[in-house]
Amino acid sequence: MSLEKITKQGTIIELAPQFEKGTIMHADEINFERYANPRMLNQAFWTGDVALYMIHSGSPAMFLGRNNPILNEIGRFAFNLCDGYIFPTQDMIDQIIRKDSVLFWLDNVYYYSSEDDDAAFDLSTNAYTNTLGNKDKLIGAIYGKGSELEITMKMFRKAGKESLVISVANPESIVRILEKYNAPTLLRFCYIGGIDDKYAFGTSDLSTEAKRHIRGVPVRIKGAKDTIEEKIGECEEALKVITENPKVTEDILKKNPMYAARLSTIVKDYLQSKQ
Repeated sequence: MSLEKITKQGTIIELAPQFEKGTIMHADEINFERYANPRMLNQAFWTGDVALYMIHSGSPAMFLGRNNPILNEIGRFAFNLCDGYIFPTQDMIDQIIRKDSVLFWLDNVYYYSSEDDDAAFDLSTNAYTNTLGNKDKLIGAIYGKGSELEITMKMFRKAGKESLVISVANPESIVRILEKYNAPTLLRFCYIGGIDDKYAFGTSDLSTEAKRHIRGVPVRIKGAKDTIEEKIGECEEALKVITENPKVTEDILKKNPMYAARLSTIVKDYLQSKQ
């Protein structure tokens, strides 16, 4: 099966089943890819992340997970909603809350805007941090960590964005909804906005008809072949990211020496061909 990614636009209900399970890109991956592919800054994306809201240790909280257990079965849930809400089973909850999920306390943040279902706070592209605080861990999950975060923030500053608006569920609404339906948790889908959109990141239930993009590996008919043009385009994008971000590349090569050996062979063969 090809692992080359494509981008499609539409509602999350119609798009999600068209992609291979586990291949829909996450918020941090898309934001980092935007650096090499600036046209993606103008596009809004549904992501492979999932927001699980609950009362945790007595306080409203959100687990931001990287494994959304219902993306590929989204059509089945679309016709079985409770006022637009999805209340996941315990099995789904266990799939979301893993080592790679991030816990975000909803009542431990200053919100400059608070509506019925959503609350928002600002993230400065100049004064972000790389610590392990409540807000910082969420920022890392959306925009990357370490040098990746620095590159992403530099990209937004270059695009004229001094701040980004992050939207999460209003903690008061979470308490109200969970009490009303006697449910332990509430599941919402995640998205990142385009450069001119109101929210740079947000969560949404399935009642929305918003059309955004999804980027991932498409479900393909058995025997279908990729075109040479698609392969060349993907390689060019990858090489651009590698050559423009030497520090990140070096970190990756240290963790994956096999990549370093292969790249060394490719470059050596290329240089010999030019002699």
